[in-house]
Amino acid sequence: MWVFEPSNVAKFAETSAIFDDHRGAVIAAFVLATALIVGRFAATWGPVRVDRAVLKWELSGSASRHRPLRRRLAVAVGCAVMADVAIHGALSLLVPESATILLALGGAFGLIAVCAAYIAQLLGDRSVGARGFPRFGRLSPERLHQRTFAPRDGFAAAVGLGISMMDASWIADARITRWQRHTASKSGRLHRTAEGAFVRMDLRRLRRHPEAVVRWLCWTAVGIAVSILVDFHAVPLLISTLAVWSAGVATAGGLTSVSDPVLARSFGVSDRYLRRWHCVVPTIATLVSAAAVAAASSVSLFACAFLIVGTIMSVLRRATRPPLPFDAPMVIEPLMTGAAFQPTLLSAQLRGLLLAVVVGVVAGALG
Repeated sequence: MWVFEPSNVAKFAETSAIFDDHRGAVIAAFVLATALIVGRFAATWGPVRVDRAVLKWELSGSASRHRPLRRRLAVAVGCAVMADVAIHGALSLLVPESATILLALGGAFGLIAVCAAYIAQLLGDRSVGARGFPRFGRLSPERLHQRTFAPRDGFAAAVGLGISMMDASWIADARITRWQRHTASKSGRLHRTAEGAFVRMDLRRLRRHPEAVVRWLCWTAVGIAVSILVDFHAVPLLISTLAVWSAGVATAGGLTSVSDPVLARSFGVSDRYLRRWHCVVPTIATLVSAAAVAAASSVSLFACAFLIVGTIMSVLRRATRPPLPFDAPMVIEPLMTGAAFQPTLLSAQLRGLLLAVVVGVVAGALG
């Protein structure tokens, strides 16, 4: 744990002069932003959630569901509070003199965020005709509907696969599937030319999924804030570059989805032509994000150009990766650990991300 001592952390990163001049406002904004993120995750996941087997064998009888649901609610509250405290703990490494206050604020606002998500879930399940805010006696988890504490969205399985496979694309697919089950999409008139149709399809996708635009804005804001508020003594642009990469990937859903050749055949164009026009929206989004981060970082013109071009290439490389080869041959490392791994699968999972890391390191050296 000696790595996290304030003297050792200061060798790699310190707060900037702007952070020190506006410390109170920066900390307040950080606390509120973290609470919103934790609350959003709690609302998306559901502060009370069980799988279908538990619902069928434990919660479908005549006995009260209050105790098992209350126990799972307590676990969710504890996880949310600990996650918020851990995020504030990362900031306290930079400002160790305010560590106690930051950890206390993290725990308090994490609790408020998950409680707000639970109350929103409860209000969404209240009986038809009920009015006003429920009284304290009606806040029992027993009043929740099974559609919210045992949803058929496959999100839990996707999260499990994302953790075990170390790939977040499972979660993205589950998010789109759940959106499709709750939203009826309408067809509209497309452009007569294939080029205009492809670009408009991507824009319509972003309009139907505003969460992608929100994630793009949030990652761009993170990159700008890190560049302004933190002075890194080593690899100064690495964190900001990864934020730009994440922002670009958030808008590349259309490019990711065209791996299926059905679209190309329906328009009568080649796969390369199809992907070329689906690159327009993520390229522009990454360009804007990278330019904003480069301007906030005050890097040289050459480093700015390298950052923009490199992040665009890494985003497009990530979005155009083929399906992951989970059946790739395994190799056993005989020297150190004896662990088995799949080199082909690992290289596919790192496609785009590794390039973004290299771009961040080199751009920081050029800046």
